[in-house]
Amino acid sequence: SGQVRVTTTMVNDEGQMIHIRNTSEPEPIHVQIYNALGLPRSPLKRVLSID
Repeated sequence: SGQVRVTTTMVNDEGQMIHIRNTSEPEPIHVQIYNALGLPRSPLKRVLSID
């Protein structure tokens, strides 16, 4: 397994479609690798879009 990107979709009270895309928490081995390489734990930012 590993980190994954997850998209959650919902409709608000105004009928707008909301999409939230986020990265899961890394496993401990991945945290060690990221730290060794000087990379952030979550390489991608949360994305929010409203249609």
